Amino acid sequence: MKTRLRLTWSLLGLCLLFLTPVSLFAQKFTASPDKMPIQQCIDLAKSGDTVIVNEGTYYEQIDFKGKAITVASRYILDGDESHISKTIIDGSNISDNTYASVVYFRSGEDISSVLCGLTIRN
Repeated sequence: MKTRLRLTWSLLGLCLLFLTPVSLFAQKFTASPDKMPIQQCIDLAKSGDTVIVNEGTYYEQIDFKGKAITVASRYILDGDESHISKTIIDGSNISDNTYASVVYFRSGEDISSVLCGLTIRN
């Protein structure tokens, strides 16, 4: 019985190891209005990573650049919906007039590229 139990736990551990390789190496980057722009965090991120956007107003355009990443307010961490209205990407100072979008999904992104819990305006 002990051998069978050990084998079961070993197989469970092995399965978990193979089922979660991405999460073992995923990183979190944190954007702050006064220190680190969202786009800079996106540029540093690799597929599977998360960009946490602290509360504040960000005057920038962001481009996911085909990455399967999550860009989210702190709402994703604690479910507090008040973060959504306090975490703003404002397009009033658009730098790329060729495209008047504030957020770009234009490089083959799919459902694994996620924007969550932010307010987009202007």
